[in-house]
Amino acid sequence: MELMKTEISDKLKDGYHALMLSYASGLLDEAHNLIVSTHIAMSETGFNIVRHYESLGGSLLENECTPVEMRSNSLDSVLSQLDDRTIEVVEVAHSCFPDDLDVPSVLMQTLASQKKKPKWAHLYPGLQTFEMDLNCKESKARFLKAKPALKTPHHSHGGTEITLVLDGAFSDETGEYKIGDLIVTDESFIHQPVACPEHGCVCMVVSSTPIKLTGMARLLNPFVRI
Repeated sequence: MELMKTEISDKLKDGYHALMLSYASGLLDEAHNLIVSTHIAMSETGFNIVRHYESLGGSLLENECTPVEMRSNSLDSVLSQLDDRTIEVVEVAHSCFPDDLDVPSVLMQTLASQKKKPKWAHLYPGLQTFEMDLNCKESKARFLKAKPALKTPHHSHGGTEITLVLDGAFSDETGEYKIGDLIVTDESFIHQPVACPEHGCVCMVVSSTPIKLTGMARLLNPFVRI
């Protein structure tokens, strides 16, 4: 059953806030944690929402939980680990994206730690991708780069898909999304993303299942792995 516009808006907001709350609670796997961390580094709104949920969690800990005594060396142990951690100069990340793209450091460092050098591969004319090697059993993180005005086939998803716009923009039946926007959709959404006519689009995507093509293109579903 097709969702009404107001229902779509409500579901998008609910999915987004549920994800932010899970992040603030420390419940996400590596792929989901990375895409949200990158989002809040790019979006002041996202950052403030996470801080709000963290404040709520801190209030609950302070008022509802019984204090537990910490080891005497706990603080020194944490501080020493921070001091020993070095931040790499991440040239590999810049080779993946447009030169003028301001890639958040959390994403750059993760890309630099990959065993294999990230390399774009063609999915079909005008659309490229590469997948990250993360410690996730059920989720995968990948990047999509679409040329200007590229229109992808209509499709849905077997589960939740999270998309973060890193560069350019895209639009679909649910709205228009620009740099820093994070969109959370599920199996009830059927859409056809179209890349920005002037700048195209570069996105980070986290999902647990391949897309499901609709219409005549559904015949290709057995071969789809994105």
